Amino acid sequence: MSRYSVYRNLNNGKLSVRDNKGLVVGHCDAITLFGVRFNVNKKGLKRIRETKRKEVVAVASGQVLSAYNFKSYKNRESLNTFKLHDYRPVYEHRNFVINQIAKKITFNPYTHDKFRAWTSLDNNAASWEVDDAYLIAIDKDGRMLGLT
Repeated sequence: MSRYSVYRNLNNGKLSVRDNKGLVVGHCDAITLFGVRFNVNKKGLKRIRETKRKEVVAVASGQVLSAYNFKSYKNRESLNTFKLHDYRPVYEHRNFVINQIAKKITFNPYTHDKFRAWTSLDNNAASWEVDDAYLIAIDKDGRMLGLT
């Protein structure tokens, strides 16, 4: 399976999906990735902190398990084989196992240099840096849950 990089698109309010050549192949409302690596561009992070202007500096890359409402960009590729029909926003899972095991994952370029995993969905919870995850689910609002 191919690896794809995913980031929040600051212009269209969706998630952008890039192939391993760096080309955007499409956009979606939610995506689930397996074997995930989190990457942050250090030079871009420095620019954000100096200029206080948003730009894409952080991506999650992995193998696609499912994509909700995926629309191909310039007919480059189709992820229809991963089409997700039943979608529930990431934090609205009622499954006890998901709520007990999955961790909230965030990235804030103004406060941290890397992605962080949290002990609970509460913003006052303890957190730690993460470079990878077994599985993550991301929605277009930037909410992310993962198994680290």
